Amino acid sequence: MQRTIVFIAVMAFWTPQAVAQNTFGGRVVAGVESTGIVVSIERQGGQILMQTFTDSRGAFRFQDVSAADRSNDNYVYLVVEEEGFKPYRERLDATQIRGGGVFTIYLEPEGAVPGAGDGTAVDVRQLLAEIPEDALEEYERALEDADDGDHEDAAERLERAIEIAPDYYDAWIDLGGQYNALERFDDAKRAYEQAVAVNPNGALAYVNLGALYYQEGQRHAATENGIEALGTFAEARASLETAIEIDPASVPGHFFLGATYYRMMQIDEAESELQLAIDIAGQHAQSRLMLINVYARQQRYDDALEQANAFLDENPDAPEREAIERVQSQLEDALGR
Repeated sequence: MQRTIVFIAVMAFWTPQAVAQNTFGGRVVAGVESTGIVVSIERQGGQILMQTFTDSRGAFRFQDVSAADRSNDNYVYLVVEEEGFKPYRERLDATQIRGGGVFTIYLEPEGAVPGAGDGTAVDVRQLLAEIPEDALEEYERALEDADDGDHEDAAERLERAIEIAPDYYDAWIDLGGQYNALERFDDAKRAYEQAVAVNPNGALAYVNLGALYYQEGQRHAATENGIEALGTFAEARASLETAIEIDPASVPGHFFLGATYYRMMQIDEAESELQLAIDIAGQHAQSRLMLINVYARQQRYDDALEQANAFLDENPDAPEREAIERVQSQLEDALGR
């Protein structure tokens, strides 16, 4: 008789800076059916390097951006030209393409009066021009502090930035990250909630809020506080489901939602979300580790072993390597190999 093996995957908290490599995409919001809209990456002179189409939810994905990376230009353009809408053209640094950016593109109807609107979302990046210079300066210096590991000073600078500009979405997002690094989890939660209030159509705030609730649920579970854990995981699920409705291509959104489903014993849903994260990113180490848990719980040891093998192939120098090699051995023993 086979033994049931349950493995605990090594988890890592997703930060806004952690992005999928060699993949690039996002979502086009046009206020109408967004299927089949052409999204292009072009050189400075207008030469098309890559093109793709949006799906039924407006999501687009360039699975391999090597052609753009080989353009030898310092920057390229992300371009959308759709009949009935003003052309969208944004200059991107090559590192944004390589790093795995996720963009939400809001198309403005032809003839629209700026500021009149119909209640649709505004791309927050377009509001940077309205942020006072001193708030931008505090924000930039906060990022430098954070890079140096000085989370206290970074948080203080971000607090000053939002005192000056209360609707500064990026500052609220990063303030939540600094509070999280300082283990000020309630403050982090409030910062992400404020980011949601500032921009309800920003997926990243929902992802980070959901990840924060997921971590809190993990802490409750570790202390065997099952009722609190279940309630907190439910909060995580609600936030993360909203995130991927806004941005179906969000890798961290799918990953954390899959992990949350797993902790809530929604095993089939967990498998689906984790596999989506891998499919979108091309490879995603944390999703593979969590899938080992999912398959082992179902005694699908062949599938669990496949994920362990894939993880080691894709991450030969991972710090988890020794632990996953032990998992491999356990799985092979369970399969009689």
